[in-house]
Amino acid sequence: MEQGSYFIRGLLIGLIFGVPAGIIGILTIKRTIEYGFFAGVVTGFGSAAADLIYGFIGVCGLTAVSDIL
Repeated sequence: MEQGSYFIRGLLIGLIFGVPAGIIGILTIKRTIEYGFFAGVVTGFGSAAADLIYGFIGVCGLTAVSDIL
Protein backbone atom coordinates (compact mmCIF):
# COMPACT_ATOMS: atom_id res chain seq x y z
CA MET A 1 0.00 0.00 0.00
CA GLU A 2 2.98 2.30 0.47
CA GLN A 3 3.61 2.46 -3.29
CA GLY A 4 0.02 3.43 -3.99
CA SER A 5 0.34 6.27 -1.51
CA TYR A 6 3.47 7.54 -3.26
CA PHE A 7 1.69 7.31 -6.61
CA ILE A 8 -1.27 9.36 -5.37
CA ARG A 9 1.05 11.96 -3.82
CA GLY A 10 3.07 12.21 -7.02
CA LEU A 11 -0.10 12.53 -9.08
CA LEU A 12 -1.40 15.35 -6.89
CA ILE A 13 1.94 17.18 -6.92
CA GLY A 14 2.09 16.84 -10.71
CA LEU A 15 -1.41 18.25 -11.09
CA ILE A 16 -0.62 21.17 -8.80
CA PHE A 17 2.53 22.08 -10.71
CA GLY A 18 0.87 21.39 -14.05
CA VAL A 19 -1.82 24.02 -13.56
CA PRO A 20 -1.17 26.71 -16.14
CA ALA A 21 -0.10 30.00 -14.63
CA GLY A 22 -0.10 33.38 -16.26
CA ILE A 23 -2.13 34.97 -18.98
CA ILE A 24 -2.36 31.86 -21.16
CA GLY A 25 -3.61 29.82 -18.21
CA ILE A 26 -6.29 32.40 -17.55
CA LEU A 27 -7.27 32.34 -21.22
CA THR A 28 -7.51 28.54 -21.12
CA ILE A 29 -9.70 28.58 -18.02
CA LYS A 30 -11.87 31.37 -19.45
CA ARG A 31 -12.45 29.53 -22.73
CA THR A 32 -13.23 26.33 -20.87
CA ILE A 33 -15.87 28.07 -18.79
CA GLU A 34 -17.37 30.03 -21.69
CA TYR A 35 -17.21 27.51 -24.56
CA GLY A 36 -16.87 24.14 -22.91
CA PHE A 37 -14.34 21.39 -22.30
CA PHE A 38 -13.24 20.87 -25.91
CA ALA A 39 -12.36 24.56 -26.43
CA GLY A 40 -10.33 24.52 -23.22
CA VAL A 41 -8.45 21.39 -24.25
CA VAL A 42 -7.65 22.82 -27.68
CA THR A 43 -6.42 26.06 -26.10
CA GLY A 44 -4.28 24.10 -23.66
CA PHE A 45 -2.79 21.98 -26.44
CA GLY A 46 -2.02 25.14 -28.40
CA SER A 47 -0.24 26.58 -25.40
CA ALA A 48 1.73 23.37 -24.92
CA ALA A 49 2.67 23.30 -28.62
CA ALA A 50 3.95 26.88 -28.43
CA ASP A 51 6.04 25.99 -25.36
CA LEU A 52 7.42 22.98 -27.23
CA ILE A 53 8.45 25.12 -30.19
CA TYR A 54 10.08 27.74 -27.94
CA GLY A 55 11.96 25.00 -26.09
CA PHE A 56 13.12 23.44 -29.36
CA ILE A 57 14.40 26.81 -30.61
CA GLY A 58 16.20 27.34 -27.31
CA VAL A 59 17.87 23.93 -27.47
CA CYS A 60 18.95 24.47 -31.07
CA GLY A 61 20.35 27.89 -30.22
CA LEU A 62 22.22 26.55 -27.21
CA THR A 63 23.64 23.73 -29.33
CA ALA A 64 24.81 26.21 -31.99
CA VAL A 65 26.50 28.42 -29.38
CA SER A 66 28.06 25.38 -27.73
CA ASP A 67 29.47 24.19 -31.05
CA ILE A 68 31.00 27.60 -31.72
CA LEU A 69 32.65 27.70 -28.32
